[in-house]
Order: sequence, then C-alpha cells, then structure tokens
Amino acid sequence: MVEVDDEKEINIGGTRVLPIYTKGHAKHHVCFLINEYMFVGDAGGIRILDGPIMPTTPPPDINLDEWLLSIKKLQRYDVPLICDSAFWVFSKL
Repeated sequence: MVEVDDEKEINIGGTRVLPIYTKGHAKHHVCFLINEYMFVGDAGGIRILDGPIMPTTPPPDINLDEWLLSIKKLQRYDVPLICDSAFWVFSKL
C-alpha cells in the first residue's frame, strides 16, 4: 500500500499513474489517470450500456458541492477514454 498525493505522479513498474483527489462522492475518494485512461470510480457515476450517466448510491459523507468541483477538476484532463467503477467505457464526462 502506498499513500498518494493529489496530482503527484507516481511510477508503478514503468506505468505512469496520476492520483486525483476527488472528494464529494466520499471524502476519501481518489480517481486515477493511468497513461491516457481516466479511472473515475464512483465520482464519475455509472452508465450501463447505452443508458444515461447517473450518480451512484452515495455514502453518508456525500457533499454535492465538493462532488461538482471534483467533476470540474476531472474535466480539465483531455483523455480519450473514461472508465467508471463498473468498467463500462464511455467517452467524456
């Protein structure tokens, strides 16, 4: 286990990993930019097949204002694919 810092790149076996602290959905939430793929976890919501992107079931420490700021933070990154927590792949937030 490795403690990570917000937007401070780490190298794991030659793979670039950028942790991005995304509080709001939960105060401990982190997304990861791995090479060109953004793994957003529950902060990015869920999308099943061709359905709409929807919020996930929130934990007790949800903060909607912080969640919106986290989504805006993720939108700063120009990535070809965003992967949500269920690993269905969609193109943009």
